Amino acid sequence: MPLTTNEYSIKTTTDFAVCLEDRKLEDDVILVSYDVSSLFTEVPLDETFDYIIEEIYVNNKLPALGTKLLSKRLLCYVTKNTVFSFNDRLCRQTDGCGMGNSLSPVLANIFMTKLEADVVRPINPPFYDRYVEDVFSKRKQDEPNRLSEQLNSYHPDIQFTVEENPDHFLDTAFSYDNIEFKRHVCRKPRKYLTHWSSQVPKTWKRNAITGGLNRAKRISTNLTQI
Repeated sequence: MPLTTNEYSIKTTTDFAVCLEDRKLEDDVILVSYDVSSLFTEVPLDETFDYIIEEIYVNNKLPALGTKLLSKRLLCYVTKNTVFSFNDRLCRQTDGCGMGNSLSPVLANIFMTKLEADVVRPINPPFYDRYVEDVFSKRKQDEPNRLSEQLNSYHPDIQFTVEENPDHFLDTAFSYDNIEFKRHVCRKPRKYLTHWSSQVPKTWKRNAITGGLNRAKRISTNLTQI
């Protein structure tokens, strides 16, 4: 979808490992990862809707399916009229995207592409990759983190946490040996797919093993370290 992706988007988590293959890390730079705090529930709907309308009716990114007014009313109806239960009370969503709403990932990605067009593209960092709300980049070690400042000042409801020199990203662990990034699967402590004796069909268990091995093959630079 044209509105949900741009040159910074990573479509799958394994794509990140592919991105690292041609990356070089200079001596005077550090790696930085950013994460949006509670992105789905903090997406500013009105600003996102205005951006969608402009991209459709002004920039012709998608075919129009009615008038601007009708399109905006439909967007409001499927988001701001969502009813959910909290502490035995029925509440109506007035802003942000409801968890479980099938439109939430779409609107979150659209908002992030808008943010990147306004903030990231003008700064033009050495590299910048994003998967939904997770961002991976680098910056000069002795310079202020201008990108972080701009990202956190973009909207009062959208705040980024920052981690310098991370050793993993999107379940890919990595290290740099002055020549290339060495990669392997990042395993979280005490997190297993399923126990073989559990009441799960054996087909699912075999597929879990096959999928894990295929993922390791795509991510790892050395399969002996998966």
